[in-house]
Amino acid sequence: MTIQIVRITINLPLKIEEALTTDYLQRQGRHARELNEGQETSRTLFFPHRICLVIRGIVVVLERMENGLK
Repeated sequence: MTIQIVRITINLPLKIEEALTTDYLQRQGRHARELNEGQETSRTLFFPHRICLVIRGIVVVLERMENGLK
């Protein structure tokens, strides 16, 4: 249970980042979609891209630990 709580807590900033990025792109409307067309939408608003990758890696490790303990 502790691993699950840690995983959720660590993943929370990424989920907020995803929601804010989605909202930003929706507010930008058609222009933003045209700019991002054909590009990966890994643009982040607050955290540097590498920090997001590290957090995602930690979340994956925690998920594997969680599944291993079940």
